[in-house]
Amino acid sequence: ERAWARVLTEGGAQVLENQQLKHMRIPGIRAGDKRAVEIVAKNLRMKHGIPLACDATVVSPLHANGDARPRAANHDGVAIAAAEADKRATYPELVHSAQCQLVVLACEIGGRWSSTCSWLVRTLAEEKSAGAPPRLRRTTARAWEARWWGMLAVAVQNAVASTLVDDAPRLLHGWEGSGPPLGELLHGDAPAESRLPLR
Repeated sequence: ERAWARVLTEGGAQVLENQQLKHMRIPGIRAGDKRAVEIVAKNLRMKHGIPLACDATVVSPLHANGDARPRAANHDGVAIAAAEADKRATYPELVHSAQCQLVVLACEIGGRWSSTCSWLVRTLAEEKSAGAPPRLRRTTARAWEARWWGMLAVAVQNAVASTLVDDAPRLLHGWEGSGPPLGELLHGDAPAESRLPLR
């Protein structure tokens, strides 16, 4: 959640964390409702400016007992699809709300990200780079994407490690501010393309 909050902040959003639904002025939510969303991102141009209620989750294609989820061996993203369905069932009022739109940010252990995550990072990078000089916009967007995917990849490994050891690594401390200036972001060589085979 902290990494996604940082990405959204750098992307230009006003980020509110751990917001209870009963305080968000959403129709149909009762005063005693105890549900909360991890991140609410405001002031973005995407989704017609509707605030995004973001719920980040890391899931496994295996159950806790080691058995594979049905169809997980033959169909990519089965665990992600299940997580997205669970979140929609948990927050039905946000699925088609005009006040705040549910965005499930799901990743499978092993590094598979949902199409929603890819869309969000790409769209944030495009919006962030819109103010760059025209000839640098595409390069700037790619640089922001590379930075954010690096941060998110480390965060997922940190989260997985925290389930294996009692003293979880604290790799995300010190990520404050609005991100590096354009000159620093574009300094140096572009990251090499991955040589891993396509899945």
